[in-house]
Amino acid sequence: MTDIHNLRSLLRSLCQQAQGETVTIETLLKAVGMRAYGPVIALLGLVSISPLTLLPGANSLMAVIILIFSAQMAIGREAPWLPRKLLEYSFSRSLLEKMISTAEPYAGWLDKLIKPRLTVLTDPPFIQIAALMCMAAAVITIP
Repeated sequence: MTDIHNLRSLLRSLCQQAQGETVTIETLLKAVGMRAYGPVIALLGLVSISPLTLLPGANSLMAVIILIFSAQMAIGREAPWLPRKLLEYSFSRSLLEKMISTAEPYAGWLDKLIKPRLTVLTDPPFIQIAALMCMAAAVITIP
């Protein structure tokens, strides 16, 4: 496994670890590991502030999903648990390579903008504290 120290190296690692003609979500989660929680929770948070939440119950649904992922992060699971059906979802390796090549310039730009700071906050117990804060925000949002 390559040394992952920024977003660009994470994308390259995904491509290197994907074997064969098809790639599953499970393969990607194993390649990303604990780093999967941040993007998933951030994506769900963005959905929570989108117009989608005008649908009745959508905001509560997003909050419940964030609560589930945050709880997994708080107890120290290596990667988020997903239903087997979703983990087995597969797509072509060429699609993954295309997505990575499209995202790589933006990843490079973000890497320049966001440099590692206070990396001690990415170790326990700070990860659990962040997870508990996400859980509290989700619980407040549900009602």
